[in-house]
Amino acid sequence: MGTTKRAITALALSPETRDILTQLMQDVSDAIGRTISSSAVVRGFLRQAARPDGHRVQVLVDEIETELGQGIRWGHQAGWNTPHPVKRGRTRQTRKRE
Repeated sequence: MGTTKRAITALALSPETRDILTQLMQDVSDAIGRTISSSAVVRGFLRQAARPDGHRVQVLVDEIETELGQGIRWGHQAGWNTPHPVKRGRTRQTRKRE
């Protein structure tokens, strides 16, 4: 199997959705007998969502509308005008450049 390029993506989760993700990680870990990361769960959901299905977009729209109806706002709408500070230091990428 070849090398996969990885992109770092941050997700903003409410405490409720973080708890759901944590429980899903545990459920999958229990089912397959090894530790599963939150990234693996999210990647699995994204691959599942990408499968052809006539109503998947509407299901996603319904979930997002529910969040918006509850007053949940993220990013600029929540008043965040600047990105979160990035931790500086020697990363794998900076070590490669040295």
